[in-house]
Amino acid sequence: MIKVNGQLTPQGQWFHINLQLGFGDHEAADAALHFNPRFDESRIVRNSYLNRDWGHEESNGGWPNLQSGYPFEIIILATMNEYRVAINGQHYCTYAHRVGMDRVNHLNIGKPGEVTVSCITITTPPGPAPHQPGSW
Repeated sequence: MIKVNGQLTPQGQWFHINLQLGFGDHEAADAALHFNPRFDESRIVRNSYLNRDWGHEESNGGWPNLQSGYPFEIIILATMNEYRVAINGQHYCTYAHRVGMDRVNHLNIGKPGEVTVSCITITTPPGPAPHQPGSW
């Protein structure tokens, strides 16, 4: 589980949280999950970037309680089949694995100057993941 606390500047338009398969800036490394709130479009894009190619983009309607200039908390929970994302304490979406989560070894959060990260918490359960489908 990864918990990111931060704040987008009042003029901020977007930022991303990438769970990457290596070191590098945005599009310099493969990403198992690209989570991209776009305030200027009022949507959140999810995708994977593998072998220098973007996959099928996912985005759903409804804008969560996420606003430029205000603090946020985003939690990404990895289960055996998918990532589950909560924003400010409420479940927002799921994203099915497109590459084994055991290959994820870097976290990239950006857009410099538009988002400030105050805290990152990474929790790894001992042994097999205790979370069952539908439990969160």
